[in-house]
Amino acid sequence: MKVKQLIDVLSKLDPTLSVLCYSEDDQLLAEGHLFRLLEIESVDVSEGTRLRGEDSVPSLKLGKGAHSERFAFINVMSDF
Repeated sequence: MKVKQLIDVLSKLDPTLSVLCYSEDDQLLAEGHLFRLLEIESVDVSEGTRLRGEDSVPSLKLGKGAHSERFAFINVMSDF
């Protein structure tokens, strides 16, 4: 999702609402739970290059490079 798309979606909501994220990704779930709640801690911009490690897990090499791009990072935490 691009920043413009996120702004468009959020601008249609009540601006006094709290924002929570959630995931149904099996790798993030606590045992016996169907989803995991995440709270936004901060939003930052940085540059990096998308890649996959030897284990095929998506990752990012931070810093400028030949194939880098700018990203908006939403830092979330699982405890609030």
